[in-house]
Amino acid sequence: MIYLFDVYGVVYENGGLNKGLLAAMQDLRAGGAHVALASNMASAQRVLFWNALGLKGYADEIFCSGDLEVAKPDALFYSRVAAKLNTEPETILFFDDSAANVDAAKACGWQAFLYTDVPSTLEIINKFRELR
Repeated sequence: MIYLFDVYGVVYENGGLNKGLLAAMQDLRAGGAHVALASNMASAQRVLFWNALGLKGYADEIFCSGDLEVAKPDALFYSRVAAKLNTEPETILFFDDSAANVDAAKACGWQAFLYTDVPSTLEIINKFRELR
């Protein structure tokens, strides 16, 4: 399973980093999971978030619309991310705060969920871990 989180509204919310979710992401990586980020941001913003805000310490990679040349909820965004991850869509567990993005990801075969809070997200993650 690949764990993929949206940046704006999920990893970065209310003007700051979501420390509870970042801790969960660290735990996933420590357990050997692949953790990635996805966002509708420009390439320059990706560099800022990845380096200056330190997201590279919590995820293995970040995918942004500026690099992919297409934005969520376009189906091409999801297919390009899955191709870059070199995985089947159903192996991606995705969290986004936009219902339109979640619906589009589901239509592309991803396991996608609307992000509301850290405890609910952890509950979903743990259910998927139990299935493995």
